[in-house]
Amino acid sequence: MVEKYIISNNLYRNNLDKQEINNFIKQNLDEKRYIHSINVSNIAVKLAKVYNINEEKAEIAALLHDNAKNLSSEDIFKYIKDYKIQLNEIDLKSPQILHSFVGAYIAKQI
Repeated sequence: MVEKYIISNNLYRNNLDKQEINNFIKQNLDEKRYIHSINVSNIAVKLAKVYNINEEKAEIAALLHDNAKNLSSEDIFKYIKDYKIQLNEIDLKSPQILHSFVGAYIAKQI
């Protein structure tokens, strides 16, 4: 389960409050992606209620899920190199998903 992975790897820690996280994504995403992330977080909270999981964690994870989406390919590969992110052949053939690996590391730093 995704939540178990996030918890066991200490991803999406809540060192910043929700307003600071909101400001971070607003500064780092274009308007369309920012609105998308807000909408995803609203749905995540509703689903968390239905499935009786921590609503705040679901909201924060959803807010941060695309935090690296607007990075250039050059920046994505720089982060991959800097963070020593291990990619397999399938990952490398799917550049549209590489932001998710980088985004997890960025979220971990927040």
